[in-house]
This record gives sequence, structure tokens and C-alpha cells, in this order.
Amino acid sequence: MGMVVVISLPFILLCLLLGFGCYFLGRAKGRKEMYTNAQILQLKWIVLRWTRSEKSDVSGAFLRNPSTFRNFISRDANSPFQPEAGRYHLYIPYACPWASRCLAYLKIEGLDKAISFTSVKPIWERTKDTNEHMGWVFPASETEEPGAEPDPLNGAKSIREVYELASTNYSGKYEVPVLWDKKLKTIVSNESGEIIRMFNTEFNEIAENAGLDLYPPHLQAQINKVNEWIYDGINIGVYKCGFAKKQGCYERDIRLFVTLIRFDEGAVHCPYYMKTGTCKYGATCKFDHPPPGEVMATATSQGTSASVGGEGKPNETVKELQQ
Repeated sequence: MGMVVVISLPFILLCLLLGFGCYFLGRAKGRKEMYTNAQILQLKWIVLRWTRSEKSDVSGAFLRNPSTFRNFISRDANSPFQPEAGRYHLYIPYACPWASRCLAYLKIEGLDKAISFTSVKPIWERTKDTNEHMGWVFPASETEEPGAEPDPLNGAKSIREVYELASTNYSGKYEVPVLWDKKLKTIVSNESGEIIRMFNTEFNEIAENAGLDLYPPHLQAQINKVNEWIYDGINIGVYKCGFAKKQGCYERDIRLFVTLIRFDEGAVHCPYYMKTGTCKYGATCKFDHPPPGEVMATATSQGTSASVGGEGKPNETVKELQQ
């Protein structure tokens, strides 16, 4: 009897992540040769340790940790965090999309002269010699890693140390981005969505492009609605795929895929998903069936069963379509 080997999409995504990581790290270092097996194993070890550290619920589904520093820079006179030029510093890694959007906002709004920033190294390393914790670290010199710089403010060796400077009893995750207050010597926020809102509205007297409003009042409801499903379906969808710890949770593989194809104008979209947000055919969908509303309307008007699904799909009644 032959053996059937099932490779889940999260495993494939993990392999792709490692492959792209090796490629871009090689480019960042100005080298064209492939990474050695030892270096690839180190990357796998880092990802596996990261996977084990992520939280999940009883079903094995990934649970994202909430951001812990949620202060807000405001022009309100009573706010301890005033929008002052030269007061704040942004810590980022170019390898993190959450952090990169903060840097993009900083540049677009013309705040890069008022708010300084530093990038850490693009790959995790041990943050202390006394334990095996892996995280974002600063290079020892400006020439060690292209694009990365030593911490110019606190002389910290890692983002972990920046958190410990802000709170000596901090016990959460050491995440990026980090918006640092030079005056109060603490972290303002590590929530990227709130950081970009601050950059958009609270620094208008300082920003070179103060007239640019990327979150206008008349579009805020629409932006919030779109952001909600992008965040859950794509941003966190990748984590749900990669960090699902039980087979039943791998259904999120399909959710991520059908969400991604909504952004591909050249793709053949699934009409079930486009109208309902789900597809009853799941991974077997061939994108060859009409939208459910049209099927049910046709079947009702004709008083007969409607054929859906194309080749290999059985005829289904209106009642079955509504299940």
C-alpha cells in the first residue's frame, strides 16, 4: 500500500517565508551566494521558537497578543505627550510590515525631520547572553548591517532593552514598531495603527505636508470597514495560517486565499465568496458557479433544481444552497 503525504498550506507558507528571508537577507548584505545550511537551520530554529511562543485558544487557533503601550500624542493641553519636533523617535525593522507602514506615513506626511527613526537588524538574534530569548537587536556598528544602526538614544543592544527601560517590570512581548518619548524616556505606543493616526492628525503644525489628510472624516467609516476585513483576513490571516496548532484550524488557509484573490484584478473570482464572504465548496472551488443569489432566483422562478459547480459537482436544490 502506498503512503499518502499531506503537506498543509501553513507548512508551505513557512518554507516560502524562509526562502524569501534567505534571499532578501543575502541581498541586504550585498552577497549573491546562497545561504549555508547552517544559516538556514538557524532561521528555521528562530521561526519554530516564535511559533511555539504564540498564544492559541483551546481549538488551536492563533490568538494575537494585544499591544501593551497605548498612549496617544495629542495637542490637548492636558496631554503629557505633546506633538513637539525632535521629541519622539521611531524604532523599526524594515523587515516588519507593521513597522514599515509607520515609516511610510512618517515620510509621506513630511515628519522625518521632526521625528527621527532607527532600524534594527532584519533577523532575530539572542537579546541577552543569560537566556535564549530571540528578538530584534541593534547592530554593534553602523557598518555591521546595511540600513541598520546602533541605538543612538539609549545605547540599547536590543528592542527588549528599550522595553525594559520604559518599564522595569514589563513581562509582555518585545514588539515593533516602538514610538519612544525622549523627554519622558518611555514608550508612547507600540500599536502601528494608532501611531499612524497620530502622525496624520496631531503633528499638522510641524509636518511639511500638513494639508495631506489620509484619514478624512467623510471617509473614516469606509476606511474602518475595509481595514477591519483586511486586518482579520490578510494581516492576521497570515498568522492564523502559520500558527494554527491543530488540523481543524487550517481552514484559515482557505480564508486567507479567498481574501487575497479579492486584490487580484486578473484572477477569476469566486462569486460565492464575493457576495457572501464564504464559499461552501472551500478548497474544491473551481470558480465556475454563479453567485448564490442568482442561482436561487433562477431555481425559484423555474420551480426546479439548479445545477451549480460545473464539472464534478452534483445538482443541488435551493434548500441545499441556503445551508
